[in-house]
Amino acid sequence: MVNAALKLDNKIVKRAVLGVSVILFILFMFSMKSVFQNIGASEIVVIQSPVKGTLNVYKTEGVKLQGYGHVTIYQKASQIDCVFEDDQGRTKDSYEPLDIRFNDAGKAKMGTSVRWEMPMEDEKVIALHRKYGSQEAIERDLVMRTLERSSYNTGPLYSSRESYAEKRADLLSSVEDQARFGVYKTKVRSEKRIDPLTNEEKTVDIVELIPNPNAPGGYERQTKSPLDEFGIQLVPGTLTINRVEYDESVQAQIDAQQDAIMKVQTAIAKAKEAEQNAITVAEQGKATAAGQKWEQEAIKAKNVTMAESARDVAALKKQEAEFYKAEQVLRGEGDAERKRLAMQADGALEQKLAAYTNVMRAWAENAPKYTGAWVPSVVMGDQPGGTANGAQTMMELLSVKAARDLGLDLSIPSKK
Repeated sequence: MVNAALKLDNKIVKRAVLGVSVILFILFMFSMKSVFQNIGASEIVVIQSPVKGTLNVYKTEGVKLQGYGHVTIYQKASQIDCVFEDDQGRTKDSYEPLDIRFNDAGKAKMGTSVRWEMPMEDEKVIALHRKYGSQEAIERDLVMRTLERSSYNTGPLYSSRESYAEKRADLLSSVEDQARFGVYKTKVRSEKRIDPLTNEEKTVDIVELIPNPNAPGGYERQTKSPLDEFGIQLVPGTLTINRVEYDESVQAQIDAQQDAIMKVQTAIAKAKEAEQNAITVAEQGKATAAGQKWEQEAIKAKNVTMAESARDVAALKKQEAEFYKAEQVLRGEGDAERKRLAMQADGALEQKLAAYTNVMRAWAENAPKYTGAWVPSVVMGDQPGGTANGAQTMMELLSVKAARDLGLDLSIPSKK
């Protein structure tokens, strides 16, 4: 009986010990989250020890000892979006658009986005942690308030129309510059200007920056930026103006001014177009006149060329005729000299013989045709040398006469 009771007690004790061990193991496993902390690459973790309250900053990724201390996680970089309610990019973490007031009393709301970074120095992280205590508080109460203040102090530097048109990029850079380095120290002067819409003169307060080459950006600052004080950086070039909504009256005035400016620009463009058209017409006239002139010059040049060609041809023909004349004269003189020398050499025997032959041929051919009397029918006395034929005698006389006229000696010279 006693043994049975002891066995039962031992069994109960074992079960109790097992149950307690399981409970302790479960508690240990749950408590592991408070013993170690796994840090991501994009995080900065501040762990406050449970006993002394010492703050330790961890910026490298990996598992770190927590030791049941209090853990606060900060993102190394984050983005702020100030958007309108009807924007698609609006989330529960978005902020309202920034208010801005211009030097012509115009008001507007400005949607912006900017990326900012936590400092990497332990003492600055601890200073931020002690003053704000969380990522949301730093973003809301420090970064956003700095942007709002910068926007508020940027507005007086521009008019509504300038922010809408030609100086919109300057507006953006002024907001970023004052958020990073502090609000500008300015001076105000009044100036009379002509309203481009009403064409009436009005007094406008002009806000001017005070130059200081030793100050950030080259301008005097009223106060140092709290972001700079805590080491928070706005990533350069990430501040953007997504949208600007002006008050209805300001928007109407801007639209009217833009319409007036567009009309003026259109008129100027038309005037320039008309002027350009006049220049074009004048240049076209000049070009036409120049073309006609060159056409006439081309015709003139052609005619001159043809005349010069005809003149050169005539000159060549004249030279050719002169050469021909000289050639013929020389040929004639040569032939005459040759004939003269030949005649001088033989006493023109060949010509004389030819003439004598022709004379004799003429008598021979024509004598038989003569029907008249060649000699007198009555002859008185005897002829020298006896009785002779009268025709024969006449023929001989004529031959002698022809030979004498030609100077022709028909006798055969005797050899010595």
